[in-house]
Amino acid sequence: MPYIFGQHECTDVPPEPSNQKSSIQETRDLLDNSITLHWVKAHIGVAGNEATDRAAKSAASKDAIDIHLGIPERSIKRMLKDSLLKQWQQNWEINDVDDKARHTKNIFPEVARTRCISNAYDIQVATNHGLCPFYLRRFNLRNCSCRCGENVEDDVMHYVAKCHLLAHLRKSIKRNSTPLQVLSSPALCEEMRNILRYVYNNESNIFQTD
Repeated sequence: MPYIFGQHECTDVPPEPSNQKSSIQETRDLLDNSITLHWVKAHIGVAGNEATDRAAKSAASKDAIDIHLGIPERSIKRMLKDSLLKQWQQNWEINDVDDKARHTKNIFPEVARTRCISNAYDIQVATNHGLCPFYLRRFNLRNCSCRCGENVEDDVMHYVAKCHLLAHLRKSIKRNSTPLQVLSSPALCEEMRNILRYVYNNESNIFQTD
C-alpha cells in the first residue's frame, strides 16, 4: 500500500545534521513493508490532491456543517445550558476569599439565569451598597449615622424595615422582613423602593453627622 508523501522515497531523505531523527524518518520507522512514503508536489496536477482541495473548499463555503451528533438540537442546547449553569454555581461558591459579595451570596446562595436585578433600589437591597451611613462610613465617604439612633450599622435594610423615622411609609414590610422576602414580593419591592426614594429625597432629615 504506497502512501504518497513526496517525489522520492523516504529512504532517499538525507539525515539531518543533528543526531535526532527527522519526523519523516520517525514515521518511516513506524511503518511496515506494505507502506512506502513518496514526495509529491502539492496541488499541481495530482488528481488526489486536487480532489481533496476541491472538497475542502466546498466544505468551507457551506453555511452549515454536515455533521450528525445523534441527539436533537434542543437536547444539545439544554446540555450546554446545564453545564454553564453548573460552572457558574461552582465559581459563585468558591469565589469567597474575602467579604466581597458576601451580603449578596447570603441572599442568593444559588445562581439563576432567570434572575435579573436592574432597579437601582433593588440593587441596594441585594448588595447593601447605597445611600446609608453603613456604606458611607465603610468607604470613608462620610462619617454619619441615622438620627433614630436604633441601629449601630444603619445599613440599607435598617431603613427598609426598622427605622422608626420611616414607619409611616411601611404597610406590609415588617421589622423581621429579609432582603430575599422583599425582593421576591412585587408588593414589598414597591414599598421598599418608595422608602429608599424617600431617604434620598430627605437625606438631611434622616442622617446626622457624627
